[in-house]
Amino acid sequence: MTPLRLCWFTTGRGPGSFSLLRSTIEAIESGSLSARIELLFCNRGRGEAEPTDRLLAYAESHGIAVEARSSVAFRKGQGGERSRPGERIPEWRAGFDQSAMEILDGYEFDLGVLAGYMLITTPELCRRYPLLNLHPAAPGGPKGAWQDVTWELIKSGAGESGILIHVVTPELDEGPPVACCRYPIKTPQLAAEWQRLTGADVDDLRREEGESLPLFAAVRRMGLEREAPLLVATLEAAARRRFVVRPGVAEAGASGEPLPIDLTRRVEEALDSAEDLQPGADHE
Repeated sequence: MTPLRLCWFTTGRGPGSFSLLRSTIEAIESGSLSARIELLFCNRGRGEAEPTDRLLAYAESHGIAVEARSSVAFRKGQGGERSRPGERIPEWRAGFDQSAMEILDGYEFDLGVLAGYMLITTPELCRRYPLLNLHPAAPGGPKGAWQDVTWELIKSGAGESGILIHVVTPELDEGPPVACCRYPIKTPQLAAEWQRLTGADVDDLRREEGESLPLFAAVRRMGLEREAPLLVATLEAAARRRFVVRPGVAEAGASGEPLPIDLTRRVEEALDSAEDLQPGADHE
């Protein structure tokens, strides 16, 4: 099987981004994922933030080519405004993505992966390359940033959530889905936290307690711990041609397996295995 050639897009600003990259590299090096990361493209420059520098150094230590270009420096050089959620993408962003494409065109890859990449891609970028992104909700679930998704789940009293991996298109979070996982969020362990919401105004809780609300933190944590296993499982499916991605388009593989592929079992098995290997766990 010919290895899947990947281009990795990240801002690298925190442990979530690092975990996604590390899990993928470990899967490649163990042989469970037939892939190769040809390039890591980062929209932060070296020296801009310690977590990003650590991620870049980690990638390079595993033989991955790194191109780091600061979108902040580019914006300031253009005298541009910051991007704001819900507003039109500023003009300088097209210029930054054009400069990125000049770099990307020097590499050959089959699939791009947005993993903690904090820029909304311009139409030109996602129409040129096949790109995948993670969305922190199950198919048909809430749209928007993870904060908004989590609050909507709580406000609606949802029994489950999930993670969706979809093709990137100019329409934010609306691209064709390729894979997903689901998990319950009304568990016995969280029963007391859900009970606390009885008669409460969730909007008030959001203003007063914010992300420190225990239920919010728990729901978010459940999603975060599944992101890396789902991404790796999705890339394994792509490497086996269970689905095919072209710019803005996803198609089922030769088997005709419907999309999105539900990888819940694979994700939960990965979580169970990781838990068994934790220090102090009972295992043979």
